[in-house]
Amino acid sequence: MPQGELEPGPAAVAAQLRARFERVYFGFDRADINADSRALLTENAAILARYPNVRVEVEGHADHFGTTEYNLALGERRANAVAKLLANLGVGPAQLKVISFGEERATVNASDRAATARDRRVEFRVFAGTEVAESSYDDGSDPAG
Repeated sequence: MPQGELEPGPAAVAAQLRARFERVYFGFDRADINADSRALLTENAAILARYPNVRVEVEGHADHFGTTEYNLALGERRANAVAKLLANLGVGPAQLKVISFGEERATVNASDRAATARDRRVEFRVFAGTEVAESSYDDGSDPAG
C-alpha cells in the first residue's frame, strides 16, 4: 500500500469481498473444487487473511436428487471443502462459518441433472466485525497445543 494511503476497515473490505466472491459449482454428487474456482478462492483468501475481523459464512447447497438428509450432508461436505481450502490458504478458522442448506434453497425445479447444475453450489455471505455468529469451522487442529 502506498505511503500515506489509509488501510481500509473491515466494513470496506467486506463490501469488496462481497462483490468478488462468486458461487462455487460442483459436479453431480461431488464436493471437489475445480481449478477456476480454486484460483478465485486463492485470491479472496489472500485478502481475508489480511483482515481477521472479516467473517465469511460458507453455505453449501445441493439439488433435489437424493434424500433430504443426504443432501444436507452433501451441502456440508461442499461447504467444508471450500472452508478447508480457505483455511489452508491462510484464512483463520474463526473467520469461517460453515452451514448447509441441502436442497432447501434450490433454484431449479427440474427432473434432469443438467438443469439442476446451478443448485450444486456453495455461496458466500461476507460480514465485517462480529456480524456473523461464532465460527463453526473445525480445522482439525488441537487448540490446546
